[in-house]
Amino acid sequence: MPENHYMQRFLKTYQHMSNIFLNPFLKSFEIELSNSKHQESYYISDLNIDFLKTSNTLYELNTLINNYGYEQIIKTPTRSCETSETLIDLIITNGSKLCVKSGVLSCSISDHDIVYTLRKLKAKCNRRNVTKEIRSFKNVDWKSFKKSLASAPWWCLTLIPEINVSYAAFRLSQS
Repeated sequence: MPENHYMQRFLKTYQHMSNIFLNPFLKSFEIELSNSKHQESYYISDLNIDFLKTSNTLYELNTLINNYGYEQIIKTPTRSCETSETLIDLIITNGSKLCVKSGVLSCSISDHDIVYTLRKLKAKCNRRNVTKEIRSFKNVDWKSFKKSLASAPWWCLTLIPEINVSYAAFRLSQS
């Protein structure tokens, strides 16, 4: 995917997946990632796949995410109990370079914390400086200009393919 050339943004949420539906979900999610890989996409989810604990399921999901150029950008636990911490609330994106900050906010009304990301308002463009020459006719002597046009050797100027060279030749012929 070309950097900083996103045409659209795409946001989708997923919630609470049971292990029974893991394989159908992964197939469906792969189709989603494939279809949206050329646009800036954010998947915000509670997949019940702990990114802090190594497992085959995590390996499958990470492989899938990485294969399509996505990244899981939340790095700290999103659910904490007295005996454990898990990272199951995720933000998966292919626009991580556009994210200024991502993280977790503690929440007292749920057993899950809030995940967030702050995105740059505008992507930097890699534009080259372009110099354009302009010709001002603000103070032109129109009578003299018309006379120059009438007496110009047009047949010579049509032989010159470059417009700026042709213009320079015209100016020389008039001096």
